[in-house]
Amino acid sequence: NDCPTTLGPNELCTVTVTFNPLSEGSKDATLTILSNDSDESSVDISLSGNGIILKPDIEIIFGGNLVFIDVTIGTSSSQPIIVKNTGTADLHISNISISGAAEFTQTNNCVGTLAPDTTCTINVTFTPTGTDPVYATFSIESDDPDEPIVVGYLSGNGILVGDLDSDGDVDLDDINILLTYRNQPASACPECDIDGDGIITVLDARKLILMCTRPRCATEAVTE
Repeated sequence: NDCPTTLGPNELCTVTVTFNPLSEGSKDATLTILSNDSDESSVDISLSGNGIILKPDIEIIFGGNLVFIDVTIGTSSSQPIIVKNTGTADLHISNISISGAAEFTQTNNCVGTLAPDTTCTINVTFTPTGTDPVYATFSIESDDPDEPIVVGYLSGNGILVGDLDSDGDVDLDDINILLTYRNQPASACPECDIDGDGIITVLDARKLILMCTRPRCATEAVTE
């Protein structure tokens, strides 16, 4: 304070109160000013404050568990995972990794320092090599004191173009299915419209023959 022992009429002085919490939680105190005021020789002023500890807090706000459904074999599909620092101190992310099926990969802009109330993105890409479901987990390592490792889950399955009976192969059975829709609009069997011209024709069947996964489009493996 800058209050002198004697304060003249209509003069002002200032008392500056500083709060330095030593622990978390609410704190209360009373500031008392004593004077020769005949009406108020003692003036009490209530003080209150709240102490917090600055610390980072990692949170996945989108994409904690990603599912990739019916991705065409030979292509890729990507989905984001969005990470946020909801804490009050910088979050330091040291490593991001995926374990499990090799069909999942990731790129990110998260490794490094993430300031409070900011986000970063992990892009997960799924490139299926078969039709069976596959699974993996991703891990994010950071200096969050409560969650040093955050884990999420990934799953996906591939589909084979032309596999109209969903048996994992393109063969004569699929060609016969397509031919039952011959000269019909693609709405009758969208997956039969191989060339995408809006109508199912013998041209689609010819393209499907070229996609057969077995010699001579056999419905069973041919043994010599």
